[in-house]
Amino acid sequence: MKKKGFTVFLSDEQLPVALSQNNCLAIKVDVVDDSGLFKVVSRLQFKDCYGNLLFTSEAGSSREKDYKKAYHEAIRNAFNTLEDLQYNPEPNEEVAVILETKTPAAPELVEEDVKEVPVVIVPSVSLPIPSKPVVCDNRLYAKEFHNGFQLFNQKNKVVFRILKTNQKEVFILENPQGVLYKKQDHWIAEYYQDQQLVSVHYQIKF
Repeated sequence: MKKKGFTVFLSDEQLPVALSQNNCLAIKVDVVDDSGLFKVVSRLQFKDCYGNLLFTSEAGSSREKDYKKAYHEAIRNAFNTLEDLQYNPEPNEEVAVILETKTPAAPELVEEDVKEVPVVIVPSVSLPIPSKPVVCDNRLYAKEFHNGFQLFNQKNKVVFRILKTNQKEVFILENPQGVLYKKQDHWIAEYYQDQQLVSVHYQIKF
C-alpha cells in the first residue's frame, strides 16, 4: 500500500489527530477469511465510516503448510490484486493505512475462521459493489453408533454416515468419501463429485 502513496500505521501506533477525531476521513478495510480445509484464502473488504460495503478484492490464497506463513501470504496476495487500483492523491494530502498486528492462532487440523482484521485507508476511493455472501440453511440430526454418527434430514432420511477422529470437531464422511468439520456455528461437508470439490454447509444437532 505504501507504493500507492499511503502512509502505513500498525494498530498499536498513535493515529493522526484528524483521523482520531473524524473516522469518516478513512476507509476501513477488513481482511476476511474464506478458507477451506485444504488452503487459506483471504479477501479485502472496503467499507466507509457507516459500515457500507464498497468493494471486495479478489481472493488471495496460500497452500503453505505452516498456518501462520499461509495466513500472511494469503493477505499479501489479496493486496497484490489491487495493483490496478487507480488512486492519485492531491498535493499535501495525508493518506494512512492502519494494520492490525494480531495474527490468528493456527487451527488443529482444519482452519478455524480467521477473525476479521481491521485496516483503515484514507481517503475514500470510488469502488464497485462486492459479491453475495454464503448462506447456510440445511439442518441435520445426529444419531450415534459405536464409532460415529448417522446424520438425518427433516424427512428422517440418512444423508451421511460419519466416523469419529481424534479431533472433536472433525469427522470422516462415508459414501461419499470426504471430510466433515466445524467452522464457526455451522458444519462443512467437503467431498469430490464428478472430479469437482463440493462444499456444503449444514446446521447439525448432536
